[in-house]
Amino acid sequence: DSLLPECRDTPAASDDDEDDDTYDRYINENSDISRASREGFTKAVELGFRLGAGINKSFGHNAEDWNLGIEVTGGRSAQMNIGNGGLSSVVELDFSYRRYNYEAEFVYDDYSESDEATISIALFEIPVILRYAINEGNFFVGLGFDLGLKLTDVSTFQQTIDTKKGVEEEDPRDNTLPAALLELGGIVDLGYYITRNAFVDVRFLQNFTNLLNEDVIAETT
Repeated sequence: DSLLPECRDTPAASDDDEDDDTYDRYINENSDISRASREGFTKAVELGFRLGAGINKSFGHNAEDWNLGIEVTGGRSAQMNIGNGGLSSVVELDFSYRRYNYEAEFVYDDYSESDEATISIALFEIPVILRYAINEGNFFVGLGFDLGLKLTDVSTFQQTIDTKKGVEEEDPRDNTLPAALLELGGIVDLGYYITRNAFVDVRFLQNFTNLLNEDVIAETT
């Protein structure tokens, strides 16, 4: 063996450098793929919150005595883009509170009767909406349906009878106007995107089911 420096074996430093470069490229490429996947998912599905408030009015048979009520709602939403034409689908999981007001007067030969009632309902709702951004701009319209499941309800019924002998006010009767367990309705949604992640809308919901559970109702409303 030679002891001259030019004849000695040297470590394969270049091979180690190449391995390090390959590993770094592997890590960077996988990071890019992971980041692209997350960005693609974010663009395809947008998660958010929803808060709303509004009024309600009953329509249909014997609904003329139901006055305006109030409601508030809040929950989570997920919007999924469908293609590149401004079309998207929206699914929400909402908790809502509604208050309905009833007031009616009946006049008979010998007496008159005045009835007043309030119904408060807590609901779990699942709205599903197909939404279209007009010309891929900020204004949008939507059509869909709403499925509501009653969580709890409380009602109060007050009756006052006016006869020739005087006015008689009966004690309030609680929980004699039970609400229906399930609601199903159609939705029309009109709105405007303020930013990419925020919008305001006006939503119309028309239920096809009855407000009250008529099988067990105890009053004559």
